[in-house]
Amino acid sequence: MSMNQTTTLDTISACFKNEYQNIDESMKDWTEDIITKVGNCDVKNIKQKYDIEDVNFIKPGVGETTRVLLRRIPYKILVDDLNNQKLKHILILAKEKNVEVEEFDFKAYSCCGIIKNMKDV
Repeated sequence: MSMNQTTTLDTISACFKNEYQNIDESMKDWTEDIITKVGNCDVKNIKQKYDIEDVNFIKPGVGETTRVLLRRIPYKILVDDLNNQKLKHILILAKEKNVEVEEFDFKAYSCCGIIKNMKDV
């Protein structure tokens, strides 16, 4: 690193010296962001509506839903809108695997995969 780069970095770093204290203070009473809280409500509502004992069978989000369809034994797929073009691959996989797809009133997610509980089979 050249002398100019070191000087520039030192100058920039000095502007943020002790900022972690301000950040720590501002977040003292903040335990979760609003998106996490809303997402947790979605999971809670799914758990209650479908009488799912173990929250680990609920896999919200596009990535998790895709994994449920590819690597697990899915019970059901929930989507925010059957016409959501961003979920096209999920709808195709669900159709190929003969998995029921149902619309659900999500607040934070666009879809969710529910894993089949094998003890119920």
